[in-house]
Amino acid sequence: MTRPESPQPVTLTEAIIPVASLIVLVGLSYFLFGDAGAGGPNQVGLVVATMIAVFIGWRRGHSLTSLREAAVASVGTGIGAIFILLAVGALIGTWALSGTLVAMVYYGLKLLSPNYFYLTAAAICAFVSVSIGSSWTVAGTIGIGLIGIAQGIAQGMGLSPAIAAGAIISGAYFGDKSSPLSDSANLAAAASGAELYRHLRETFLTSVVSMAVTLALFYILGRPGDFDASAEIAAMRGAFHISLWLFLPLLLVIVLAIFKMPPFTAIFLGAPPQRDD
Repeated sequence: MTRPESPQPVTLTEAIIPVASLIVLVGLSYFLFGDAGAGGPNQVGLVVATMIAVFIGWRRGHSLTSLREAAVASVGTGIGAIFILLAVGALIGTWALSGTLVAMVYYGLKLLSPNYFYLTAAAICAFVSVSIGSSWTVAGTIGIGLIGIAQGIAQGMGLSPAIAAGAIISGAYFGDKSSPLSDSANLAAAASGAELYRHLRETFLTSVVSMAVTLALFYILGRPGDFDASAEIAAMRGAFHISLWLFLPLLLVIVLAIFKMPPFTAIFLGAPPQRDD
């Protein structure tokens, strides 16, 4: 085997080999270890696939030093997204403690339409996910409340919990692509070298069109009937001090995003300090 004296571009086959190896190794890890593969075997697959990529790069004339520098540079592009993830954790934690998330659920329940549960659930989740940029948080907070309604109170209306779950996830993931606070949007922009807000503008049309089609389908799937969430609303009223003032952190984050404040800064400024009572 001879190496060229100067770096040469890889062929299509050589570019596919590391990716295919990663898919096979991670798939094998899941087949052999199931969910436990995340505790170690998956990482072994990642390391082996990386070694294959390094070997191919070395064989095409790249020095180990240049490969190391390229690896460090590529990891550096994702650091911003990692900081966003840390900031989102702080934001969601403080919003949960301050009652902002509870207020979202509370007023969301009051806005639910009795005739268009799926449509309203998807719209509420989409609004909140765009506001905070976290589909997991929306699904784990408002989503749980909505699916509980679909399985309990709303089941008498002929609603399907499966369709309700689809509406929740559809709305929640809308923010993952459209919100400047989304970790995945920030990571995609950083990895491609694009400016974040330009990236969002370029993807805005497809996001809105797909969401409009989704809302239209949930409108058609809606079921007429009586809807009563008064028990849940009363329970939250009794357990929390709910008012529109709780939306100030959310409003601040939205305003900062409109003025194109860096996402990391906007998220941290939107995380209000908490008092330990």
